[in-house]
Amino acid sequence: MTTLFGTVELLPNPIVTPAMREQFRFPRSKKKRIRKKWRKRRENWRAMSVAYRLPGGQLIMHPSVYAQLQVELDRRRVEKGRSLRAGGLVS
Repeated sequence: MTTLFGTVELLPNPIVTPAMREQFRFPRSKKKRIRKKWRKRRENWRAMSVAYRLPGGQLIMHPSVYAQLQVELDRRRVEKGRSLRAGGLVS
């Protein structure tokens, strides 16, 4: 299933991992031992949605990320007065 949004083609693919994790909270201490302890704690990490850009203006992503993107695009278009699904652009 491919969907065109302007010049970007979105390709949902279940093989792509849905999210990566990144550590966003770090201790003030620069000591390796302390940083290692903080790295083990789940509350110092957050999930990031991932989409990979392919040559030719294509984005490949997991279907769950694709669904999140669709919801966000619908929300923005409804704010502007036109729905993406109502326009018949997405099946």
